Amino acid sequence: MIQYFIDDYDNKETIEKKPQGYYRKERIDDVLFLCKKCNHIWSRVAAYVDSSKWRKYPKGNIPTFGKKRKRCPSCKNV
Repeated sequence: MIQYFIDDYDNKETIEKKPQGYYRKERIDDVLFLCKKCNHIWSRVAAYVDSSKWRKYPKGNIPTFGKKRKRCPSCKNV
């Protein structure tokens, strides 16, 4: 009976763990943009998440390094 648990434990160690974020279809940096005018980070979101279909994040929460520069929808309308 002890041999059963030893064999079972050995089998669990050989299972490969998938890296975190494995199921994402796109990279985060590909969907986050830095607005050229107001310097906020913004992204498009699904309609069920936000009715405006885009979201602006507070300054300082997300690093701006490596983000694509694109005007946010609120600055385009001004």
